[in-house]
Amino acid sequence: MNSFRYKSLLTWGLILLSIEIVLIFSYFNFSDKKIEVRDQLAQIFTTKASEQNNFPVLKQNINELALSAESFISVYVANDGLEKKLVEKNKDKQLPIASISKLMTALIALEKYKLDDVVTITENSLKVDSLSGIYKAGDRFFFYNALRAMLIASHNEIANTFACPEPCRGAEKIGITLFVDSMNKKASELGLLNTEFVNATGLDPAVNSEQINYSTVYDIYKLARYITEDRPDIFYITTQKEFDLFDIDKKFVGMIKNTNRLLIDQDIPFRIVGGKTGETDLAKQNLIIVAEAPCGGNTFSVVLGSQNRFEDMNKLLQYINNSYDWSCPNL
Repeated sequence: MNSFRYKSLLTWGLILLSIEIVLIFSYFNFSDKKIEVRDQLAQIFTTKASEQNNFPVLKQNINELALSAESFISVYVANDGLEKKLVEKNKDKQLPIASISKLMTALIALEKYKLDDVVTITENSLKVDSLSGIYKAGDRFFFYNALRAMLIASHNEIANTFACPEPCRGAEKIGITLFVDSMNKKASELGLLNTEFVNATGLDPAVNSEQINYSTVYDIYKLARYITEDRPDIFYITTQKEFDLFDIDKKFVGMIKNTNRLLIDQDIPFRIVGGKTGETDLAKQNLIIVAEAPCGGNTFSVVLGSQNRFEDMNKLLQYINNSYDWSCPNL
C-alpha cells in the first residue's frame, strides 16, 4: 500500500513538473513574441512619424552640388523640431563670418536694451572701418530703430555703439570686452562649439593680428534656428527691404537699404523669412538665409567663403528645391 502511494505521488509529481516546464517555456516564448511584436510596432510607428514629418526625399541620380563657397549647408527643420541635413560641405570648418556676427550682436543688445532706450553715436562709435557715412557724434536714436539699421544695412557704427555706449570714452576697450564676453558666453550656451567672437562688428582685425570672428556653417545654422524659435523679431527685421531712419527728434538721417539682394530676386524658390549678409577681405562673402519650406517648417541655408554669395545661395536653394521630393503627402 505504501509502495503504491509512493509511486502515485511520484507520478503526479512528474506530471506537475512537466506542466510547470511547459508553462515556463510558453511564458518565455510568449515574451519573445511580445518583444518581436513590440519592435515591429515601434518600427511601424517610427516610419509613420517620418511620413508625418513630411521629410523631403532625395531624388535619384542627382549631381553633386558645386559652389564657389568654401563651406555650405542646408538643413530642413520640420514643425515638430526634427531636422534633416539636405546638403553640406565642410560643415565644421572654421571660417571668418564677417557681419553675420551681428546676429549675435543683436541677441546680446536685446538683452541689454529696451526698445525705447536712447542710444547715442559717440566719437568711439565712429572709430571703426567701413563707415556708412550717415552718422555723426551726438546722433541719438531709439534702440529699435538703431537695431534695424544694424541688421538691415549692417552699419558698423551702430554695432560699435551697442557694444560701447556712453559713457564709454577712454575705457572703450573694457566696455567692448564685456560685450564680446557676453557674445561668447551666449555662443557657449547655445552649443556653438566652433565659434568665437572678438568684436561686435565682424570686421577683419588690425594688421598682424590673428584674432577674428569665426564660426562654421553648422554653428551658424544652430544660431539661426535659435533666433527663429526664441527671437523671431530679429529675422523679421532682416526681411525689411528699406526704411527711413529718423533720430529721436524726428530728424531724417538717411534711407536704410537692405544688403541682401535675394529679397528682390524673383527666381528664389522659397519665401525668405530671415537672413544676414557678411563680407570682408579675409572672410570673402557670406550669407545665411532662412526660408519657408514647402511642407511646413523652414530651411536654413548658409554659405561661407564665397566668391559670389548671392549666386551661390541661389544655386543652393534651387538645388534643394529641385533635388528633393517636396510632394507633402499629408498636407
